[in-house]
Amino acid sequence: MVVSPAILREYEHVLLRPDLDLPVVEVNAVMAYLKIPGSHVVQVDPTDLLSVCSDPDDNMFLEAAIEGQATVVITGNIRHYPASPWRGIRIIAPAGFIRALAPPNQR
Repeated sequence: MVVSPAILREYEHVLLRPDLDLPVVEVNAVMAYLKIPGSHVVQVDPTDLLSVCSDPDDNMFLEAAIEGQATVVITGNIRHYPASPWRGIRIIAPAGFIRALAPPNQR
């Protein structure tokens, strides 16, 4: 997993939305975990800003992917992104990612 300061702010903003009704203590625990340096997460602070997504707020995810040398971006908003693969980065929906993880006889 690759995160940037902008992504962490976005995650926290979204997870604390009242309509999600997630317990604040659990959101805080997840956010704290994502901020701990280690092998579970690559923390980057991209300096090269992009303007390739139809929703400008989604550019931060490709910026982080490039900086963190990620090979996949998982998003529920594929329509906002350039065609996949983009610069060698596959852009896939969560369901497609889960299917890709499944053993070949279960796909």
